[in-house]
Amino acid sequence: MWLWPCGRRILAALCAPIVLASAIPSFAQLATNRHLPEPITEWHTWLRSRLTDGKGPYDFALTMFTGNMASDPDHAEAQRRLISAWLNTTILPGDTVIVAGAEHRVWTASGLVTIENDPESRRKAFSLLPAGPEPGSRGGKSIERVLFQLADRVGRRSGRGTALIMLSNGWSQAGEGSEEAIGRLEDMGFAVHREVFAVPTLRSNRHVLVTACIRGPSAVGSLKPRVYGMAPTEWVPSAYTPVLRQEPGLSADRQETQPTTDRQERRALPIWMMALAALVMAGAGLAAGRWTRRPAPAASAAPTLPALPIADRLAELEAVMDNARTHAAELQKVRDSLRELVANTERPAQPEPIGRAEAGDLRTELASVQHKLAEWDRTAIAYLEAAEAAVRNDAADERLRRTWQRAADSFCRMAQRHGFSRIAPKPGEPFVPGLHRAVVVEGDPARANLVAECLAWGYQNGANVYKLADVRVVEQSSHSR
Repeated sequence: MWLWPCGRRILAALCAPIVLASAIPSFAQLATNRHLPEPITEWHTWLRSRLTDGKGPYDFALTMFTGNMASDPDHAEAQRRLISAWLNTTILPGDTVIVAGAEHRVWTASGLVTIENDPESRRKAFSLLPAGPEPGSRGGKSIERVLFQLADRVGRRSGRGTALIMLSNGWSQAGEGSEEAIGRLEDMGFAVHREVFAVPTLRSNRHVLVTACIRGPSAVGSLKPRVYGMAPTEWVPSAYTPVLRQEPGLSADRQETQPTTDRQERRALPIWMMALAALVMAGAGLAAGRWTRRPAPAASAAPTLPALPIADRLAELEAVMDNARTHAAELQKVRDSLRELVANTERPAQPEPIGRAEAGDLRTELASVQHKLAEWDRTAIAYLEAAEAAVRNDAADERLRRTWQRAADSFCRMAQRHGFSRIAPKPGEPFVPGLHRAVVVEGDPARANLVAECLAWGYQNGANVYKLADVRVVEQSSHSR
């Protein structure tokens, strides 16, 4: 009697690897046909609304930050999903695309790819995305300088707009040259836009900072409107990874490419090896008498996380505010310690001079305190820049924009007690060269001395001005009229 159930177990053991081997290609095919999630409409709307006047073809430069690809592959996948979405919805036939990888500089960039009605042109552009970090990378990024390098590489062609886009996991590291690069980009006619998107990946959400420099085409009136009619799911790359292999550091004309079919054939070998190994392991388990009747638990599919709704964004904002309050309390303790340290240094308790070791300890402690103060200022600026991007986002919900405005005002009132302040002049206030930067001047530049509108906030702490406020300046006579 025991032969029959034993025979069934043996039959199941022999059939299981075969069934598994035949099912794995089907699962791979399902992964190949996976569609992008719901937020694709939000991403498309954001970029579409920033293309000046919505007319004419554009030259796009799509750049990925590669410094964290090895440590955070999910964030690299999130960047690829954003680029895939724009290739399918916002970038139209007649546009051109350059894809690049950057950290502190543009270290790899493709040639010019012209987008056509054939989806293969989009597949070609996506396949050229970098698959790893810069050789010898130590991480870090300089977004503004990278965008300026891209502007020089892309150039400007008559009757065509330019869109320079860099995706990253955060803001640029502190360093000289960022403000200068932004100023030079604005002098070239670019408008700078920033937004943070929560991008669902297979395992979790990843927040991607998008910095876009947009310059509209010349002679807009004679250009045709941009017509967006492509379905979001018409073309999606397999598993959100580059289709063609790219060696890091090689130029576009030396990159080695390989068709997708060859890669799929090379991937098929491990599947049959796994099936054969499973067959051998099943036979060994029967021979050793270790077969169990308990069925293996079915593998559950990884959930696809939706985009964060407005309520979750508000909850995230509240968490940021709590963190800011905690930083403020810590900052107050640091400032009190610093005052006490300076007072003790100016009025030593002992008449004899301190030794070299004690003086070295004081210098080390003072440098540490100054570093903490500077780090807090950088954190505050990053938070307020994100809040300003939400406030100035015309496509965002009005209630959400008012919420971000109130949060930014509340944060500035709290931070002002510790010396940090926002530079946001109101219309009618005098133009101050040391605090304001005239981006737009109406009337005679020699007599324009009143602020008509604040276009971007600035920041300072005491006498240290981190960023000038961008303003529109007018003459006093024209303002009074």
